[in-house]
Amino acid sequence: MKAIWKYVITYEETSYEMPKGAQILSVQIQGKDICVWALVNTEEKKTIRHIEMWGTGMPFNVDKKYSFIGTVQYGWLILHVFEIIE
Repeated sequence: MKAIWKYVITYEETSYEMPKGAQILSVQIQGKDICVWALVNTEEKKTIRHIEMWGTGMPFNVDKKYSFIGTVQYGWLILHVFEIIE
């Protein structure tokens, strides 16, 4: 069955368990949380996905490959959210 699931993301945590093949749809602020929404097949086995974020002007790790998810404004911070592609 297909469903849209929400994942609350943080600076401290970069690993998130999602069903294999989950399609990340959006990143937005909900209340005080930074959230990623993904279209998932609920019957698939779960796998680990890695998501990181940086504020504008922060150092960026160029040794990894990334896929851009989106940008959010969190108070006065502008945060850019990426998935690490392995």
